[in-house]
Amino acid sequence: VYFHGVFDGAGYNIDGVTAKGWDGAMFYSIGGTIKNVSFTNVTLGKKAALFNEHQNGNAARFENIYIHCTSVESVALENGTKQYTGFFTVETTDWNNYFKNIYIEIDANNTTDGTPIYLTKYCGKLNINGMYAVGAGVQEAVSAGDWGAGVYAGGVYETRATMKSANIDFSGWDDTIWTTDADGLP
Repeated sequence: VYFHGVFDGAGYNIDGVTAKGWDGAMFYSIGGTIKNVSFTNVTLGKKAALFNEHQNGNAARFENIYIHCTSVESVALENGTKQYTGFFTVETTDWNNYFKNIYIEIDANNTTDGTPIYLTKYCGKLNINGMYAVGAGVQEAVSAGDWGAGVYAGGVYETRATMKSANIDFSGWDDTIWTTDADGLP
């Protein structure tokens, strides 16, 4: 869906999302804000992204988003070119794109070819204030530094236990949207 405007999920959940390929993203060519929503039972197909901001001239904002991914598949090479699968693809070089309070859990990583799953890919002027992921084979960013990364606060952890041991303070996250477990994790 081409999207420009504000999508405020008001704390609601969208269940059973499947993204296949870059143009199969749930939101494509985003020129606005997506916030206060969770996505569960997400499946990412080969070369897929859940959100794809594709050079539309407007900054994309993502705030208070929870993603629970149950399956990911990827290909390392296609016609000699490295391919990626992930969550946020922002293919711009000139605009400020903003991420705040993003939490991703990955249950099954089917990328047996060793291709990492990325959180962000090709981000131009990148401003991240709290983007965290838990799961096997995840990496923070691909090509984020190519065009000059901005503010970054976040991390990737193999398990919730390793995330807990990092002593991350989630207390500043909006408590009308987020709840935490006994360990203080979203």
